[in-house]
Amino acid sequence: MLLSGPLAPTAFDAIIFDLGGVILPLSYGRTIDGLSALLGRDAREIYQETSQESLFDRFERGEIGQEVFRDSLRALARGSRPPTDEELNQAWNAILEEIPEENVALLRGLSRAKRTFLLSNTNEIHLAKFEADYEARHGGLHGPFWTLFEKDYYSHRIGLRKPDRAAFLHIIDGHGLRPERTLFIDDNHHNVDAALALGMSAILHPRNEKIGPYFEGWLDSSELAF
Repeated sequence: MLLSGPLAPTAFDAIIFDLGGVILPLSYGRTIDGLSALLGRDAREIYQETSQESLFDRFERGEIGQEVFRDSLRALARGSRPPTDEELNQAWNAILEEIPEENVALLRGLSRAKRTFLLSNTNEIHLAKFEADYEARHGGLHGPFWTLFEKDYYSHRIGLRKPDRAAFLHIIDGHGLRPERTLFIDDNHHNVDAALALGMSAILHPRNEKIGPYFEGWLDSSELAF
């Protein structure tokens, strides 16, 4: 069932969150601009919000490592000077913004009330940058990011990528979840459609908008405290 908030807390036992665009704001334009400058071509020819070359899918499934990924990007360059590893990493990571503190508080509270999971299409470069930034801003007080969930899953680590059915079943079967009692929140309609096909309820989240309104009335002020 496709839903919008606010939601009834008694309707769900488990929640599966997407990361980028839901919990963590994204700025695709910054990475597209950065890669375009480095590669001497319009990066939208190979990478966009709604579509991307198979190179990026393979990187997100962990089929290639970051060295091969960067070398493959350099092979696509049309400029006179090949970009360095550091330059490519910086442009690639420019998409990542800071996770809002209100999202950390909400996820911490929800983790005490429900079974919460993360299922993210990502890659080793982005995850290393995100985890370092999170640790610097929140880790000293709140601990590692993974503690906000019963379990966090990343496509490059499990070798599965949304909207593949197997990516969802990896969590559902692995944790004994009932699809009809599970809520999935993602900003990509292909991923939401896949979750709905498996019998889950789902929210197609407007990218980078607040997630708190979905859970109005679920937690009291003490549960939202850090």
